[in-house]
Amino acid sequence: MYPFKYATVSNRKYTSNVASFAGEYIQPTETIYTTCTDIPITKNASIKMQDGVILVVQDIEAVNNINTGKLKAYLITLVGGVPDELG
Repeated sequence: MYPFKYATVSNRKYTSNVASFAGEYIQPTETIYTTCTDIPITKNASIKMQDGVILVVQDIEAVNNINTGKLKAYLITLVGGVPDELG
């Protein structure tokens, strides 16, 4: 296990509403930002979130420092997820 800190990313503020329609289950998605650049993260890797949900890495985007060009963070898109009922 490689624990790391992250922040959730939101482009806009919004109000949650409820709607329903007949259809298939939609996988949850989450975008996180982490400055932990030394973690061995790869696409399709599973990440256990703080709330116990396990999500799969769909995409990893490097965030570089504008002035130096050095890697400063990752923007990670996660999908799927099931509750970790076994602990």
